[in-house]
Amino acid sequence: MADPSSSPRMTRTLSGLPAPLALRCHNSVTPPPASDVLSSTFVDGVANRFGFGEEEQEIRNCLHDYVQIGSGLSKPFLASQVFHMAFQYRVMKNMFQASNHGTQKLQSMFNDIYLRLEDNFSLTKDQESIIRVVVQDHLFHPSCVFFNLAHVEVEKTLRESQEHCQLVHIFKNPNRERILLSAIKTQCRVSKNALRELLRDSVIGDNTSTLDDFCHVVANRFKRGGAGFGVGVIERARIAILRRFTHENQHLVNVLPLEDERSATPGPTRSRAGTPRPDSRTGTPSTDSTETTTRPPKRRRTDGYTGGRPQKGHDYWSAVDSWFKAKLLDWGSSWSTPQWQEYINATLQWDATQFAPEEQEIIYMAGAN
Repeated sequence: MADPSSSPRMTRTLSGLPAPLALRCHNSVTPPPASDVLSSTFVDGVANRFGFGEEEQEIRNCLHDYVQIGSGLSKPFLASQVFHMAFQYRVMKNMFQASNHGTQKLQSMFNDIYLRLEDNFSLTKDQESIIRVVVQDHLFHPSCVFFNLAHVEVEKTLRESQEHCQLVHIFKNPNRERILLSAIKTQCRVSKNALRELLRDSVIGDNTSTLDDFCHVVANRFKRGGAGFGVGVIERARIAILRRFTHENQHLVNVLPLEDERSATPGPTRSRAGTPRPDSRTGTPSTDSTETTTRPPKRRRTDGYTGGRPQKGHDYWSAVDSWFKAKLLDWGSSWSTPQWQEYINATLQWDATQFAPEEQEIIYMAGAN
């Protein structure tokens, strides 16, 4: 019986591999003849043919490495592969350069559009609404006692909450910050005028209101969330202080009723077109036309006011700021000091007495049991 180990199928080398596989492995590492090796001169020539310079030195090195790895392949096949790889590298480079050029042109166009939009930048409706809410809520807050500096505090609040207020793209851009600050100042001026008129009408004239009713109105107009969240004790006290200051300084906010300027010799009437209608017979302005209107009477102010804005530092809110500044120096910066508590209690008592609610007579229906 033949020895199994002598069979060609069972013959194994010292490495444990079958003999045919070991032979193939042995042949794969056998260096080919020098005549079958593709020269580096040929590789460099192909690289130069496709214009590989210093920037493509890495590609040139890859071609040389490929030749070394494929040293067992035939020279024609290896040469065609080197040429094909170089061609693919060149095609990819041309595509990249074309894409990069297009990207640069697109980026340049975006930059031009950005600069043009920057010149015409404006706040969105949502941003303007957010600014208005923040401004009005600040004016309602009891910590606001310097109203002419409200824009500074509002800008600080918006900067700290820029992500929630949709203002991230505005800050750190000087031009946009300038536009934002201008919008804040405008909204502060509008809101302060509205609050001043509400204060004036609540304590002066025929339509005055109680403190509680006025707090409800102001909270609905200014407080974030409205009056549904209630009006705090300190908020109510500061509103009472503003009402008392307004009542004691009526010359800053008081407006006389409309004055009827129609005298015994009325001025010429005007047609709907805005010009006197001439009489067809005499050529003089007609006064009996049914399509004519009279000029509206003018509004007059007290204390020698002749029109235009008041001088800087002599307006209503400047007077309010000066009053609070003096009291803060004398009584302290906390509402809980004895001086502030005494003044607040006296103000609440004055307000309740001065603007007590009117008693309403209950009228019963006739015939009711």
